[in-house]
Amino acid sequence: MFTGDLFVCGFELLDETCIFRNNDNDDFDWKLGQLNTPTLKTGPTDAYSGNQYAYIEVNKKKSGEVAVLSTDGTVLAASEYCLQFYYHMYGAHIGNLVVYIKENGSETWEIVFTKDGDQGNRWNHACLNLSYQNEITIEIEASKGGQTRKKNKGDIAIDEIQLSKGACTCQYIDSHLK
Repeated sequence: MFTGDLFVCGFELLDETCIFRNNDNDDFDWKLGQLNTPTLKTGPTDAYSGNQYAYIEVNKKKSGEVAVLSTDGTVLAASEYCLQFYYHMYGAHIGNLVVYIKENGSETWEIVFTKDGDQGNRWNHACLNLSYQNEITIEIEASKGGQTRKKNKGDIAIDEIQLSKGACTCQYIDSHLK
């Protein structure tokens, strides 16, 4: 069970509080990156903070295939939370980035954040107030865009995920950084 007031997932080697893991029920996995992603004209040139970030490499993937980071296996108690993260969506064939929440006992996933397509060659910030009456699972899903396997300029990256109990001190933000 998540018992602290804050957890941070910066994808660094000793990130002991990172509760986001690759989901086994998706099409491919998120990878850890440093500096540039392997595909030119896509992805970040470095992490938002620290040395590493998580990203999807879409080479040889079909349009619409997804990679999912999930808190499945970690009990997040009913509470008010602030979820913040930094995302990078640069490239001609970017799909979408979606954050889903599912309450314990529900069969449906609620979309609490979504971005589609190229968002510029920069890190952007998202800040989301969440409040739930039951335990929750959070999933962050990124997909490949473009119509064929040859459309490979669609890497999406994420860094510095923070989940804290209580309301966000920032308002809902979609600001451009770095």
